[in-house]
Amino acid sequence: MYQISELAESVGLSRATLLYYEKLGLLTGKRQANGYRVYTDADRQRLRLMQQLQAGGLSLQECQACLDGKLDHDMLGQRLETLEREIADKTRARDLLAALLGRSSLKGTVRGTWLATGQAGDLACRHDQAQSVQVLQDLA
Repeated sequence: MYQISELAESVGLSRATLLYYEKLGLLTGKRQANGYRVYTDADRQRLRLMQQLQAGGLSLQECQACLDGKLDHDMLGQRLETLEREIADKTRARDLLAALLGRSSLKGTVRGTWLATGQAGDLACRHDQAQSVQVLQDLA
């Protein structure tokens, strides 16, 4: 059993957020005789699942519907497509930064994704300022 502050700390949320979730009906604590709210491991798991759904782009209302077993397959499919695009964008950004730091190269890329230059479409960024500037100018 968790008191509200313990639960909040264990999932990385504020006490105020948990109270807000209770107000919306997303979380239900039990009241002890002394008036304190207590929560179970199932409540903690529910909060963790809500955090993952929110990270996937779902609103609190959409999270509640999912947790209640009311899956909207079209909405979830759209969220999945959006998340996949965001992951691809972040991956390209990570690859560019790694190349600028000389930790990797941008091999096999094409214009529109990354500008491919050099031998056989290989953009190998050396760890020097002049090369990094040239890579950025080429990508602009």
